[in-house]
Amino acid sequence: MLRDCQSLKNSMNPGDSGARNAAVAAALMVAIWQGVVTISRLLEFILPPPVSVLDELRTNRLHIIEHSGVRLSEVLLGIFAGTVLGICTAVHLAYSVTARAYIRPILVFFR
Repeated sequence: MLRDCQSLKNSMNPGDSGARNAAVAAALMVAIWQGVVTISRLLEFILPPPVSVLDELRTNRLHIIEHSGVRLSEVLLGIFAGTVLGICTAVHLAYSVTARAYIRPILVFFR
């Protein structure tokens, strides 16, 4: 019984199967992407093939990293602004009956 539990534990190593599953999923997604490009025959600037994307990533790496930094700062600024506005709205709703009467129905509608 103990031997069966140990062999089951050894066969269920999530590290190995997780990495393998991720690699298979990534390869499958790239194959589907290439298939869609081949079948649809869209212009390359609309849907480039995976090989072109990898080539651009390799040749323009510094340019892409620079722009990724800009986008990351924009995303973090948006998260910060949304958090501040959310906290201000929550405090306003907690202490103002008038705000609750006007803002709460809008919040419930958009929920």
